[in-house]
Amino acid sequence: MLFRSVPIAPGVRPYLLAYPLPNAGAIDDDRGYYSDAAATVTNQNYYLGRVDHNFSTDDSIFFRLVVDNAGSDNPQFNTREVAKTGSRYSTLEQTHIYSPLILGRTHFSFVRTNLRFADIPREDAGFPEFLGKSLGSEADVPGIITITGLTGFGGGTTNPKKHVQNTFQFKEDITWQAGSHAFKFGGQFERFQFNQRSDFYPGGNFTFGSLASFLVSDVTAGNFIRPGSDDIRGWRQSLLGLYLHDDWKLATGFTLNAGLRYEIITSPTEANGKVATVRDLSLANLYSLTEARIDVGEPYFRNPSLKNFAPRVGFAWTPFGSAKTSVRGGAGIFHDQILFNSYGTAGVRMSPFFSVAEVDQASLTAARPGVRIDFPNMFFTQNDLLRANIGSKPQLDGFVWDAQQPTVYKWSLDIEREVIADMTVAAGYSGSRGVHMGRGAINYNTNLYIPAGIGRTNFILLATPDLLNNNFGRMRWRITDANTAYHALRVNVDKRFSRGFQISSSYTWSKTIDDSTTGICNVDYQEGLASQPYATKADRGLSALHVAHNLVING
Repeated sequence: MLFRSVPIAPGVRPYLLAYPLPNAGAIDDDRGYYSDAAATVTNQNYYLGRVDHNFSTDDSIFFRLVVDNAGSDNPQFNTREVAKTGSRYSTLEQTHIYSPLILGRTHFSFVRTNLRFADIPREDAGFPEFLGKSLGSEADVPGIITITGLTGFGGGTTNPKKHVQNTFQFKEDITWQAGSHAFKFGGQFERFQFNQRSDFYPGGNFTFGSLASFLVSDVTAGNFIRPGSDDIRGWRQSLLGLYLHDDWKLATGFTLNAGLRYEIITSPTEANGKVATVRDLSLANLYSLTEARIDVGEPYFRNPSLKNFAPRVGFAWTPFGSAKTSVRGGAGIFHDQILFNSYGTAGVRMSPFFSVAEVDQASLTAARPGVRIDFPNMFFTQNDLLRANIGSKPQLDGFVWDAQQPTVYKWSLDIEREVIADMTVAAGYSGSRGVHMGRGAINYNTNLYIPAGIGRTNFILLATPDLLNNNFGRMRWRITDANTAYHALRVNVDKRFSRGFQISSSYTWSKTIDDSTTGICNVDYQEGLASQPYATKADRGLSALHVAHNLVING
């Protein structure tokens, strides 16, 4: 083994000494493996209580309360990611019989969900206390040090997170039997309060290109929340739904179902007026946009729900007197409302209320020759550079202003026949079509291709995409342009329990097509982001959820 003297920068020395010695062999002359067996601990406590009371034969009431607390503790290198959830579900419902033909239900519920993620220093691994200190704006977050080729310090760049949702719901339902008609009508009102803390680089993040760069404090980049930013939001939104449904027995063995639902939402407001967006997403505006031209104030997006009339129709038919054969079918329109899950991240990460400062050394040198990123004190000693975006570009995360209403059309047809005693065979078809579904996060500020030459119609893929608007770095948007399609043929064979035996089996042959499997391109589906920001329909194909054949047998 070759020993050599290497100069170590004073600011780096305590962090270098904080590394534990290798205990599982060498990688090369400079690095070794360190093994640490630490368990991930999860727990859950669930409680349910219910009280029922009958005031009379015509009046009854119940109250139900569910308390669900859970958490996990996941050790990392020098930090632990602690996740906690606390959910409360309370329901109060009264049932009143107005007459033998009219039944009423009054329902009130309150739901509170609390989801929290945080990185905290590990106290069991012998790391020095200073590693748990912040290097950025938020004092309760350990700083992050990333070193290519070496395990770094710190947790996640977006922790801590805190999402608290309060939902108040009131519903009134009336059921009325009138001859061959069974009517059901009513309405509901919901009030949503979404309170969030959503950070990005809250404890600061220093990046080094190699171990050698780390030793001499040659920082590649320093990332922080820009001073003056606010990562706390309190979103408020309401939903109103009205419906009418009729089960009409037209003839013996034939029932027609028809209904209409009207459901609208309000455009979200923010408790402290911190609403910002870009309303004009034309390319001409995007590529000339500056922070001074960002639109501030409500509404956050144009409300697409005001015409949300959703009819549904269905039928059930037994064509033969033996009632061994039945035919069922239906079709309907269903609206997917734009609520917090669609705009939560975008709503908090928009200038002028929030921005990150991602300072890379190359850009800083170009703007201020001779100035170096000061590790580990940049946020405190070079705060003026961060405020003025010297050597960095702000990011934008947005939700489309001119939102379209996400809508799903569904239809199905089924035929069922009792072939022998206690055994039925059913075959059916189901289909759905989704339009204006959510898609994200599309980076508009990137040029992936350039022409292969003057007058050429083919293009070259750029290894390092160009910025189309040099005033910003990433410009990510959630939009409502995705489409989905689903078609399935189904066969079921069921034998009811008799003579000590039962069996149930189903086979589905289906095809699922979409432009984007999830609105936020969740990595669970391994689909990545949109590959064509300006031609999103090029991503249309088999869905990440596509399963062509599915056979289930149980007995």
